[in-house]
Amino acid sequence: MTLRSSVVFIAAALVLTGAMATASAQYRPELVGVWKGTLSNGARVLPDDPTPTYYNALDPQLEITMTIIGQDDRSFHGVMGNHEEREYVVGVVREDGKTLLMADDDGYKSATILTPSTMEYCVQVASGDHMVAACGVLEKQAEEKN
Repeated sequence: MTLRSSVVFIAAALVLTGAMATASAQYRPELVGVWKGTLSNGARVLPDDPTPTYYNALDPQLEITMTIIGQDDRSFHGVMGNHEEREYVVGVVREDGKTLLMADDDGYKSATILTPSTMEYCVQVASGDHMVAACGVLEKQAEEKN
């Protein structure tokens, strides 16, 4: 291999590597829509019961609905909660395109995109005598056709 062909080969490899890095950095999941699932693992301590309750022992399991209303690149907002309460949530997709960080009035939430239509959602709350650490899988619901 000549010096010139070596330089061309190295330059081509660098351009390809840069293009692949840019493509992977620009990936972001499409989050707008309704995501539903249950918290199936974790524990909680409530003000009226200081004994930990494990989520896998709850019958029925706690259902979660997250409705992402808007998304601008990696930033998003929506509402989420269960049958008892719903709260406004804001969030961001981390640079890896798979990790979501969220916040609402009660605490912090995170999620990991597993597939384009599933995510593992986790919640953490530490508020004096009210503590929660739990996770479950949410599935993106099909859009309703009118």
